[in-house]
Formats: sequence, C-alpha cells, structure tokens
Amino acid sequence: DVGLVGVAADDVGARHAQAELGAGNVKVPVVVIGQGLGMLMADALTANGVQDAMAAGVEFVACGNSMKAQKIDKADLIEGVGVTVAGYVELMRRQQQGWAYLRP
Repeated sequence: DVGLVGVAADDVGARHAQAELGAGNVKVPVVVIGQGLGMLMADALTANGVQDAMAAGVEFVACGNSMKAQKIDKADLIEGVGVTVAGYVELMRRQQQGWAYLRP
C-alpha cells in the first residue's frame, strides 16, 4: 500500500498515483487547514465533489484549530469528514509514518 497526504480535493498527483498503482493500493487523506475548510462545509458548493471523492475512498480531515478559529462545529461539516486537533501536526505524523506529502 502507498499512503499519500494531500492538501486539495482535486490533487492531480493523487489521481495519477491511483491510476498508476491501482486505487485499492493508494490511500488518499486530504488534510484541510485554514480557509480551505470552506470546501468541507455541508452547504458548500463543493460538497457534492467532496462526497464523490469520499465515496471513491478519499479521506478528508479538518484541522480542529482552524475550526475553532473560524467558529465551525463538526456538525457544520459534511458527514464523514474527520477532525484532528492540529492539521500541521497530522501532516507531520503521517509523514513520520511513511506517507508521501503531495502539494498542489
């Protein structure tokens, strides 16, 4: 298995990795920090695209610190979006576990 950490829902590198290695062999979590949280809101224009990506196996993780700063509750997010205390720490943790970090 190959693990990739991305920062955008439309991460071309992640899609290429899935195509090359097989979608079942590539896990793609998207850690969302700061203003990017808007794309994870249940009422966002991007909600359908995020849900489609989740249905295809992409994991979305919201930064809890960013949520707190923007006064966003977990209930405001698309169902199934995970929350971590600190997005940057989540990125570092996954990299330490051997995940590759792809940036758009």
